[in-house]
Amino acid sequence: MAASFTCDGCSLIVEKPVKIGFVIPREYCEKCALKAEAFLDAEEAERMALSTVFAGKREKLIEQYGANGFLLPDCP
Repeated sequence: MAASFTCDGCSLIVEKPVKIGFVIPREYCEKCALKAEAFLDAEEAERMALSTVFAGKREKLIEQYGANGFLLPDCP
């Protein structure tokens, strides 16, 4: 039985697609795989930047609301 694969980026027929994605995996030709990987890299960079900002804001909230030994929920 033969199988054929179509690139989810450009619709090119590919013999061995590159599978990218965790929740909704897609199959790409090599050229489109580079674009998909660049998206994931950019998305991760944004996630890390937001996570860093959030961590700083959270620490300030912990200092504010946890003053004078007040024990906060979900905080060690």
